[in-house]
Amino acid sequence: MFTLGIYYQSLHLTYRIIPDFSVYLVWAFLQQYTFQSFFNRRFSELFDRKIYGVICTAAIFSSAHYPNPLLKPATLVLGFIWFWFYLERPNLFVLSFCHALLGSVAKYALPLAITGNLKVGTLYSLYR
Repeated sequence: MFTLGIYYQSLHLTYRIIPDFSVYLVWAFLQQYTFQSFFNRRFSELFDRKIYGVICTAAIFSSAHYPNPLLKPATLVLGFIWFWFYLERPNLFVLSFCHALLGSVAKYALPLAITGNLKVGTLYSLYR
């Protein structure tokens, strides 16, 4: 992402990255906790094969990031990885840190036209 930021001349690392990352870390933990403990656990119990539960959870996670065109596919892929990882080695702190780190780097490295400032739902619509 840093390479893309340099290529698009959109890399804007400022002093705000630390407080933004801190807030994002809390938000990422809440998202991970909700999706891992509620959706992922229940779907993995519902299906005979864990992969079906992971796919369903990733699809719901991705749909929660509608209508942002960057976040929908990114959260589908990353969600699949995170939800599978959680079933194998449950650790919300590592997943939350990874989630917040990737989100923060995307926000400060990629152009706003691509990220939509990481907004979803009506906030994304208002941003546009």
